[in-house]
Order: sequence, then C-alpha cells, then structure tokens
Amino acid sequence: MVEAAAYVVVSHPSDNSVVFHNLLSSTHKDVDLLTAVTCRYNCPYNTVQALSLFDRVPEQVLCYWLPPAFLYATLSMPNVADDQSPARVGLQTGDNHRFVRAAWEVPVEQIGEDKSWSFFAKGGEYEPYYDDIHLVVFWKDDGSTIKSFVNEDGKLLSRPQNLGFYHAEGITYPDRTTSDFSPRVMPKGIIFSSTGFALFPQSREYTLGYLGASYTRPFKVLVEAFVGSGDTSVSGSAARHYRPGVLNVLPNLLREPGADICDLVVKCISSRIRAFATDETTRYFESPFANSYSEMASLSKIAFATRLTLLRLGCELIEASAELESFVLCQFEDVDRNTFDDLYGPHPSSYDSTLTDEQERAACVYLACDDMELVAKAKEELGASRQVIKKSYFADRRLELASHLCRKSPHALVQAFARYGRATDAELVECTHRVLSYCLGVAFGRWDCRKATLENGSVNSPHPFDELPVCSPGMLIDPTGLPQIATPNGYPMTIQWSGILVDDEGHPDDVVRRIRDVMEVLWNHRADAIEKEACEILGVKTLREYFRKASKGGFFDQHISLYSKSRRKAPIYWLLQSSKRNYSLWMYYHKLDRDQLFKGLVNYVEPKIRLEATRFDTLARQKAATGDSGKEAKRLAREAEKQEEVLVELRGFEDKLRRVAELHLEPDRNDGVIFNISPLHELVPWKEAKKYWDELLEGKYEWSSIGQQLRQKGLVK
Repeated sequence: MVEAAAYVVVSHPSDNSVVFHNLLSSTHKDVDLLTAVTCRYNCPYNTVQALSLFDRVPEQVLCYWLPPAFLYATLSMPNVADDQSPARVGLQTGDNHRFVRAAWEVPVEQIGEDKSWSFFAKGGEYEPYYDDIHLVVFWKDDGSTIKSFVNEDGKLLSRPQNLGFYHAEGITYPDRTTSDFSPRVMPKGIIFSSTGFALFPQSREYTLGYLGASYTRPFKVLVEAFVGSGDTSVSGSAARHYRPGVLNVLPNLLREPGADICDLVVKCISSRIRAFATDETTRYFESPFANSYSEMASLSKIAFATRLTLLRLGCELIEASAELESFVLCQFEDVDRNTFDDLYGPHPSSYDSTLTDEQERAACVYLACDDMELVAKAKEELGASRQVIKKSYFADRRLELASHLCRKSPHALVQAFARYGRATDAELVECTHRVLSYCLGVAFGRWDCRKATLENGSVNSPHPFDELPVCSPGMLIDPTGLPQIATPNGYPMTIQWSGILVDDEGHPDDVVRRIRDVMEVLWNHRADAIEKEACEILGVKTLREYFRKASKGGFFDQHISLYSKSRRKAPIYWLLQSSKRNYSLWMYYHKLDRDQLFKGLVNYVEPKIRLEATRFDTLARQKAATGDSGKEAKRLAREAEKQEEVLVELRGFEDKLRRVAELHLEPDRNDGVIFNISPLHELVPWKEAKKYWDELLEGKYEWSSIGQQLRQKGLVK
C-alpha cells in the first residue's frame, strides 16, 4: 500500500531520463502506482525528464513538473545574489517582550531614526506589496542596550545582524509561513528582524521590478518549486522557511524595469496602502469612512462603502498583476502560456466579464461568505490546490476565490456587488465598533474630525518609499507634526484633554454625551438615527449599555481585540469599572501622568460620592419624617436601601482607585500598556492586568520602570 508519498522515481539509465510517478491526486495509490510503473510513458501520473535538467536547480530540487524550456530560461537569468542584493537576516533582540512595542504604546516624539524607538519589520501575515509596520524596537543610542544584552553568565542573548542595512529602504518578507512568499516594500527608517528578512536591491527600479515580478504566476511557480513542495501533500498544514540561501538564487524576472513597469508597481503599493486607511492602528489611517463624506448617511452605507472600496482596490491590483505578468511572459516565448494555468491555476483576470442577473446574485452570495467558508466551498469544487487552501492571492483572497468559483472576472463580480451586494452582519458590527472607537478618539483629541468630513478623504498620498509617519494622516496634530495638546482655533467641538471621561449620565464629561457630541459634528441632524442604528446592529438598548459591557460584544472587549497584534495586547482606552458596573472612568493611555489617578478621584469620584451621599441623607430624613408604616414609608425605605448600595459600590471603587494612586507610581509609556495598566487590575475587567501585576510583584521584569519602582517601595516579594 502506497501512503501519501509525493512521487516515486524509477531510473532509465539507457537514455539518462527518469520517470516520475506523481500520485498526489490519486485516491487509489496502490492500484494507480502499479499502472504507472507498468505503462511508464503512457500514463497521466507519469512525467519523463532528463536527470541533467536538475543539475543547476538550487539544492538540485527535483522540480520535475516544470517545463524544461521554462526552467532553462529562468536558470539563465541573473539572480538576486548576482545583483548584489542578497536576502539578509536582521535583528534578534533576545527578548521581544522587553525591547519591542506596538507603535501606539510609546511616545510618538521618541519614534524615528536616531531616537529611542525605530519601526520594526517582524514578518507578519501574507500581505501583497505592502503591509503596515505596527511595531517599534528599542534602538536608543544605536541599539547599545540590545547590543550588550547578556544573561547572568555574560552570554550575549541578542544577535544584531547586518547592522549596515538597518534603516535602509528595500524589501521585507516573513521568513516562516504557511502562506506563499509575500515580499513587501520597506521604506527607509525601518529595522528588519530575524523573522522578517530583507533584500536591498541596488536601486528603486530593481526593488520595484522584484516586487512586481513576485506577484506573477511564473515567479510563484518558481518559488513553489525551489523552496520545496513537501507540504503540498498535506493540505493547509506545514509551514515553509523562505531562507536567504534559496531566495538568493531566484531570478529577478523584471530585473531592469522601465518607467511604465515601475509606475505600475508604485500604483499597486499605493492601492495596498489605501486599503489600510480605515484601520486606526495603522500608519496611514485617515478615518473609518472608506469613501466620500456623502456616503456616510448610515452605518450600513458606511460598511457597504468600505467593503466595496476594498473590492475595487483588489480589482485594480488583480488587473495590474495581469499586466505585470504580461511583461514577465515576454521572456518565455518558447513556453506555452497555458502552462501556468496547469501549474498554478488560471489568473482571475482571464475569466469572462459577462454575467446574467442570476450569476450576479450568486457572485454576491460568494462575496458575502467569510474567508474560511469560501475556502471550504472552493476546496470542494476546485480541489485542494495551493491556490485555494493557502494565502497566495494577488490582491483580495475572497474576491479571487469567488472569481474562480464563478469563473467570472473580478471586475464583473465587483460590478455585481455594487448593484446587489450588502455588508454582512459581521461587517456591520465591525464597522460600528470602528466608528464608535473613532468617536471616542475624537473626544479625547486623538483624531481630527474635520478630516473625516472631507469629500474625497485625506489629501495625503505617500510615495511607497517615504519614511513612515509617526502620526497617521487622521490624527489631530500641531504645526510641528506632533499630537496636538490644545484645541485649535475654530475646532468644531470640545476635547477632553485631561484624558478622563466618566460613565455618569448627566455629567458634562459623560462618555456617552461626548460620543453624541462627536456624532452631532459628523452627522448633524442624522446623529440620533445613527445612534439608534448603532444600537440595533450591536444588539444593545443604549450606547451606555455597549460602553458599560465589559464582556464579549462590549466596547472594551472589542477594543482589546482591535489593539492586539503580533502577540502584543495593548488597549489605549482603559475601562476602570465599579463592582456592579454602575460607575466607570474611561482613561486615555496617551494622557497618563503621575497625577492622573488623583485627577480621577478629585474631579469625578469624590464629587459623585458627595452627590449620592446627599441623596441618601435626603431619603433618610424623608423616611424618618414619614415613619415606619404606610406605602410611602415602604417606598422611601426601598429607595434608601438602593441608594445605600450605590454608595457602597462607589466607595469600594474609590478605595481601590485610591490604593493605586497612593502608590505614587510614575507612569512610563516606554514600558508599554500592559505594565502601566497592571496596578489597576482590581478595577480593569481584563485578566491580563492581574497576571502581569502578580508577575511584577514576584520580581519579574525588573528592567521595567514600574518593576524598579515597586522594588524601591519594598513591594516585590
């Protein structure tokens, strides 16, 4: 019985050829192997190749399925190493928890080359052409701390490699992934890592040519062959390492691109950058509104416009990749163009563009599926090819899988979606959370609401090689380009510069009231309708219920999810909540200072307790005057009892907050979110805070500012 072996090789020394019996698609391997061996040349499972064909293949990989003409042509082309731009391994810090942060955790004025923190490319998910760089690494004084990072025995724990290439522009890509090879542009000012390798072509033209070629089928076929095909026999499981040794011998199929090719690749990268414009954690965030201000009439329209915009950007990229592929294919005149359909599958742009009404509606159904559901459908109908089960798309996985299932062009599918499509329930919920998160950020002075009302979005149009901005285009900034600390003249709303809002209906700084103020600016007379729609989408009766709910489906839980990336959980809007959730403070991490907790006590908690104590005293006097019998006396007794419970809850909140305030800990945002929030673990409904507080008291993380302060205060066990 033959197991799931990739192939069996039988030599024929008389003509120096070999027969490869490929049984991957066979469901009866024992029977089909016998047929293949018996028939030798006349069997669909057999491929005959000259053994000498593989002499020049990297590591002599037996990529028998490649046509000889294609293989010979590519092996004769200059490779990455020949162009003096080999793939390189970057920084291994030795302790990412100590030296790496999410970009939004540290002070923005300390980010940049020659400053305390540098942007850090650390691999990531499959992303064609461009991926947001959301991490920073501690590189103060040219990385002296990391360079000298040793254990107790003096052994160096870090490994800074290829230092001369740090902060240089080039290409970066994830080293290990179950997805396809996905290089993306790396602007100047970034340090690359030991898991986010990098290439540094000799010019921007070479860089753009390499990126453009990387998202064509001939290049994908070569990577598939040279890196190895062992995991193709196990659907969706094994990861691959795209090591420099293999990548350095891959040919650059667009080695000397002309201006037309370079412009096309720049367009592809810019399209990918625009796809990140509605994600507030990214470098190029503008607002949660993907399109023009006129399409903000409802949340459902915003969610639909966002999805449609992403589909249109994906369609642009797919068409551009087809055009880039046409330049690549010109170098393989002796290779049948249908070869790549057989080796990789059809290019989505090759399908027909005409759709019947019924087909248009079917296309919208496919586009409404989530990725995993669509992959399952594609696997069932198209088979478990790498193109289906892996992330190997040119622009938009869902759009391309729907295109293959319908056998219609992406352009036709997008047109159908524009006519008949709608946002899914999941997309509506996500959009609503992002809009409300944006409103809270506007209230705290993080975002500039004026930019959200621009009819055509931000005027910002970055070049792919521009240094990354420390402040995204959607931020409220001062004339120096740093976050604003005072309300600009003529700004349309009040900003809570203290960084504290309260869950207290009727209070001027009530969080729901401030959210409504932002809605009034954004939607004017439609603000009430938007609020009602938001509550319906979120399944809550009121916005207060949504902001008060700490469990799944509430704002804080959604916020933690949004601000968790690369194993870092770093929420910046903190919910400090009383035991029965009837009272809360919302604190903005970026406004932390040594007096923040005392401000919360003096300006909010203590006045609230005095107010509720006065109400209790009034009820007690009324009850005493009424006596102990009668309906009125019973009513007053019940109200007094409830009021007493309110006071107990508030005083419990006050006690917990005061205990932390009286530790007099100095916040240090260089420590990151998790250490700064951990002292508040009794008030913050998030288990991570308690976990790290316990570890700090046990003496872990003594390098952190808060760890050192706790040790000095004698609190470390």
